[in-house]
Amino acid sequence: MKPISNLSALKEASSARSLANKEMHAVVDQLGDEDANLTMNNPIESVRATGVIGVVGVFAEADPKAPDKLAKKGQLAINWGKFWSKGLRVGTGQANVKAYNRQLCQLIEQGKVEPSFIVSHELPLEEAPDAYKHFDARDKGWTKVILKPAGQRSRLPQLKEQKLAKRQPHHHAH
Repeated sequence: MKPISNLSALKEASSARSLANKEMHAVVDQLGDEDANLTMNNPIESVRATGVIGVVGVFAEADPKAPDKLAKKGQLAINWGKFWSKGLRVGTGQANVKAYNRQLCQLIEQGKVEPSFIVSHELPLEEAPDAYKHFDARDKGWTKVILKPAGQRSRLPQLKEQKLAKRQPHHHAH
């Protein structure tokens, strides 16, 4: 979740139940280049009293390349007073990928979900060690990498074309 400057939009969105009736009122997905303090403080500010905040994504225990002293030690500066006074709850942890992997792959294949906006690189499997080095170093522009076994072609350009075609108005000859 990118830090949101328009908290009223987040407040409006978080006032209803969401996430398949799991009663999460805000979801935080730390992607690595955001300000982790804002990423956590925005939902604390905007979720209704007694609400629930779900935190997925990557919050490292220690990140020597982080932008501030606390983040380098895996710590955050959060508004604990507001969190406490609103009676908020928080659930954390990595996403249970195995539980949703097959379903998400089917949605992608059917063109119902378009994840390509987050993919920064598609590389042959042989380049995996180098890709991991860039990703672990948090090199700029390395967000998500798709590794392709030998001979497998990328489907992302095809999916992007299909999505664009769906958005184009259809002109019929009379």
